[in-house]
Amino acid sequence: MGHIDVMPSILNVLGVDPDLTEPLEGTSAFQPRSSLLVSSPYPTSRWPGLLIVSPSEQVRLSYWSTSGDAADRIRVLSRGVDLVRYRPGLDRAAWRRRLRLEGAFPVILSPRYQVDEALYNHDIVIEGFAAFQRRVPAAVCVQLYETRREAGRARLAKLAAARGLGDAYRLVPAVDNATMPMFYNLADAVVSIPSSDGFPVTVLEASACGAPMVVSDLPFCAEWFQHGVNGLVVPVRDAEAVCAALSTLFADDERRRSIGGAGRRLVEARADARRCMDELEGMYRELLASAAARKEVQNVWDLRALQR
Repeated sequence: MGHIDVMPSILNVLGVDPDLTEPLEGTSAFQPRSSLLVSSPYPTSRWPGLLIVSPSEQVRLSYWSTSGDAADRIRVLSRGVDLVRYRPGLDRAAWRRRLRLEGAFPVILSPRYQVDEALYNHDIVIEGFAAFQRRVPAAVCVQLYETRREAGRARLAKLAAARGLGDAYRLVPAVDNATMPMFYNLADAVVSIPSSDGFPVTVLEASACGAPMVVSDLPFCAEWFQHGVNGLVVPVRDAEAVCAALSTLFADDERRRSIGGAGRRLVEARADARRCMDELEGMYRELLASAAARKEVQNVWDLRALQR
């Protein structure tokens, strides 16, 4: 489930606990005191004073078409990215040595670590990369994985071995958020090609680090990526297209750098975490401006208190 982090200072300024909701995986109520989304079995239409936050226009339209909520109650607010933490130009030498990447080029990062979930198409990443690596033997693909997903890791290792990739395909345990910017800086390109997704912050973080993206042709991507300008967009589950996209990126150094730079500028313009927080605070203040909204918010908390 997605989440939006709220700075405690906002709550101190407001002095109350208004609710926002996010239409992901059913109806979810945003509980700002703990900065968590908690599942709610109650339709948001029961509390017309609340606002609904969507991470993308596609999710907003989908939710609006099925929920019956008023269109002006459903707002789009991007997942924010810390542009200071996620930035290009980090010193990656130590990590290149640690991961034995000194002679590797290009390094392709596949950051979706849910290696036991078919929708992330890790098999297509392997197939597309294997075709590319036959053309560029020094290429290495780094696939992150959660250590608790051992069955998925073993399956991918077997698939890579069957493709004859050997040490060109590296399964690396997923790292924490503090280290992820370094991994995006290690990457000469990042591949994220799920069959379905609401709005992954992964693609924004990688773009903020200047890594050129290869992404699936999904509705949320159309809102952010223009093929050949700030990323390369490929059909879902098309390994040949993945290989072709990588070949395109590494056939022209100037174009690759241009695409990576355009990705960074896109995130600066639309997903700066500070600006997203300002927008979120504005929504809280909008709620507080309405006495009806304050009453509805209190009803929500009263109902939850009775259920505890």
